[in-house]
Amino acid sequence: MAQLIIQGKSYGMHAFLVQIRDLTSHRPMPGVTVGSIGPLMSMGGSDNGYLSFKSVRIPKANMLARYAEVSADGTYIKKGDTKLMHASMVNLRVLMTKGEAVLGLEKACTIAARYSCVRRQGSLQPSKPEIQVIEYVTQQHKIISQIATAYAMHFTIQHVQAIYNQFLQDLDEGKVGNLTELHFVTAGVKASMTEQSVEGIETVRRACGGHGFAHSSGLPALLQRAIPSCTYEGDNTVMYLFCARHLLRCAQKVFMGQPLEGSVKYLSAEIQNKCRANKKEDFINPNILLACLQHKAQAMLLETATYMQYIASKGMNQMDVWNISSVQLVNVVKAHMLQYIFSTFLDFINETYCSPPIRDVLLKLCALYGIYNINNNATNLLKDGYLNGEQCTLMERVEVDLLQDLRKNVVGLVDSFDFRDEILNSCLGAYDGNVYERLFENAKNSPMNKDEVHEETYKYLRPHLHKGRDILKKMSKL
Repeated sequence: MAQLIIQGKSYGMHAFLVQIRDLTSHRPMPGVTVGSIGPLMSMGGSDNGYLSFKSVRIPKANMLARYAEVSADGTYIKKGDTKLMHASMVNLRVLMTKGEAVLGLEKACTIAARYSCVRRQGSLQPSKPEIQVIEYVTQQHKIISQIATAYAMHFTIQHVQAIYNQFLQDLDEGKVGNLTELHFVTAGVKASMTEQSVEGIETVRRACGGHGFAHSSGLPALLQRAIPSCTYEGDNTVMYLFCARHLLRCAQKVFMGQPLEGSVKYLSAEIQNKCRANKKEDFINPNILLACLQHKAQAMLLETATYMQYIASKGMNQMDVWNISSVQLVNVVKAHMLQYIFSTFLDFINETYCSPPIRDVLLKLCALYGIYNINNNATNLLKDGYLNGEQCTLMERVEVDLLQDLRKNVVGLVDSFDFRDEILNSCLGAYDGNVYERLFENAKNSPMNKDEVHEETYKYLRPHLHKGRDILKKMSKL
């Protein structure tokens, strides 16, 4: 990607194919400087490097010209909406989020859930046998909450993929569609899901205790693979702030009484100022939880937009207004994306035929995802009086009830992800549950255990040991 400049006038970023190395010698082409930037935190196989060009010429045909081209006389010819050149970024965000964030968390949950059903430690009653660690509510809170997150993300990314596929179909028919909405949704989903995935994988890795540190568990590799996703294809903070600009434009329409469509439609709807739920059963109702999440996002956006207007009216320039408000804006987008993921999960359940038992479990997973996120940060809901202290206490108790209710389905829930042992590559998460046999076999096959005494011991350590003995003998004679 580079600036297209014709006779001193810039036409913005365009895509070009540039040969970097000679096809025979593999040496850099004339004028090309290229090299590696060095080892990375993870993904050691990735070939990231620096690249610069000096007086490098390429054929005019090397400009990718689906949306724009340059004629032989230097005339710039626009072919459709130039914004479509960025549509490929949308697909990359979707594919990366699905492959790195969603599948990564699903694999980690599968490993941790299976291990927690095999591992036994302690007992809840004196003189009773040790129990599976999954019976501890703290363990359930770590693992089942992340399973709920994985399910919510799974169906949301399927929905976003369908939106993108429809966009491509419309494009083939000559209809551009709402590219702004597509950019907004994919950027927000990418940022939110990669962040939740990294946090979730680390949570369940810790839930596996000391074995979670071992590469043989399969968990470190999943975490190392997920961490870079928070910065590539758009650093998450940049993605959040990109989405914030769109939400601020939506807030302006709300202030002007204009309706909204798409994923932001709820922002222009009238949402009650107080949650009417007053018993535990109410908070299992996904619609009650959705109202909580939507009220939070709507209230945070309007409050932040109002504050930004206020400080701008005092004479602060727009860039400073944006910078000072950026933390609140990021939190606004996070709140919006939580309600989007929750509502998309709920829509899937309502629009897809499921047998009653499966539907019941999915609704409980959906409710758990909502309650888990509300309980983690209810500050804004308490601050504006939408929830009160008693309701927050009820929600905490409902969360525990859901965890214990879903406990009996925990193995089935992760088995439905359908990962073969070869894919998980984990001693802890294998389908047969033979955790300790696999761990021991893996340990025996370690190169460090090839010999009982390492060759380096004789080469480096023993000479020093002999010297030490000689010194001790001399000292003893003294």
